[in-house]
Amino acid sequence: MSAHYARALLLFQQARHELAEEEFRLALAEDPNNAMGHAMLGLCLARRERYDEAGREAAEAVQREPDEPFVHYAAASIFNDRGRFNEAEAAVSEAIRLDPNDADYHALLGQIRLNRRDWPGALEAAEEGLRLDPENSDCLNLRAMALIKLGRKAEAGATLESALADDPENAVTHANQGWALLQQRKPNEAMEHFREASRP
Repeated sequence: MSAHYARALLLFQQARHELAEEEFRLALAEDPNNAMGHAMLGLCLARRERYDEAGREAAEAVQREPDEPFVHYAAASIFNDRGRFNEAEAAVSEAIRLDPNDADYHALLGQIRLNRRDWPGALEAAEEGLRLDPENSDCLNLRAMALIKLGRKAEAGATLESALADDPENAVTHANQGWALLQQRKPNEAMEHFREASRP
């Protein structure tokens, strides 16, 4: 792994996408055939809402290494961000076909299905991800959201309580718990979780 690529990954994890983009481009100048570099640059560009460029980088990554599951995951994430849910589901399904044991791939499938308002499908994907990694916070949150949409509020609340026990500072989980409590007509408790979700 080049120094530029390592720096780019760190910057990406810190959500410093402009600087990460520069480092990914420097890494790709050294190794233009690096499919993972193209995939990560695509994700970085998508975070900066430069979707056309992001899509080109994802396509380049898939072309260079079609048997690498992560490049399909990156393409799916970019399609999902653009609201192109059919293409997103096809891409993440290919990632899952290549590596069925990655809970994050199932989480993205669940998110895509949630965006398509396919609540049972979202729940199925989240539960498969949780079978692989019972503490995956994305899958826990997706499971809870799908359960809420399916009218199974008590199960959703239990899922969110479990998620908060594992990660008490997860803003997304607090926000979801707030929405779940609002639907249970508990506005004061909901506000506590919304406040937690909005803390820096």
